Amino acid sequence: MVGSAPLDPRARRGTRVRSSQQTRFRRPAWVKVVTRIDGSGGPDTLSPMPQGKETPFESSATRIPGGPGWSMDPLTLLPVIDDLTEFRRAHADDPALSVLEELWSGRPERAEPAALALVRSARTARHRALLADVRRDLGRVSQAVEEYRDLLREHGGTGREAALWQHLGKAYFVGGAYGEAADAFETALRLRLDSGADPDLVTSSRQALDRARSLAGRGSEGTAS
Repeated sequence: MVGSAPLDPRARRGTRVRSSQQTRFRRPAWVKVVTRIDGSGGPDTLSPMPQGKETPFESSATRIPGGPGWSMDPLTLLPVIDDLTEFRRAHADDPALSVLEELWSGRPERAEPAALALVRSARTARHRALLADVRRDLGRVSQAVEEYRDLLREHGGTGREAALWQHLGKAYFVGGAYGEAADAFETALRLRLDSGADPDLVTSSRQALDRARSLAGRGSEGTAS
């Protein structure tokens, strides 16, 4: 997240809710109804993950470090709350907390009105990025990609750039454009390494890159066969 705080969720975090027995909601990118990045298939086209045997990444994937009360799912690249009480306590002062909690709990339709209100009240980079994430999860992937590219044009060369590339990669990933996602994650990783970013941020970009590459490679194999 960006604006008064970095875009990346280590500064402002919301997520999907996991109960003690199972995840209440998790919407994998490959079963999500989305508008394809290339515009094909119309707004209700499924973007399926290429089928095939389990990849080495999937068989060895571990949770991506997050922050107080949450972590990142290594397969969907989406956040998961492990301890809702701890999560809320750690981020009680975030004015966007309610939006993030709805969005990352799988209720983007409930998050959208509040996200729009945030942008209208203050058109900060963080608020715009948050609205882009809402649109991504509503299936409006092309809109999310366009907004992140606008933000990158405005904030390239700043401390926000790496986080913006990371979130652009997630938008591409949700849209099934795994090659483009890998390119974005690779740029985020390079910027974070060059700047000496927090090791958890480097790990997040590295694992996201590996995940996108594993799916991009599987898709290429399926096409060739």
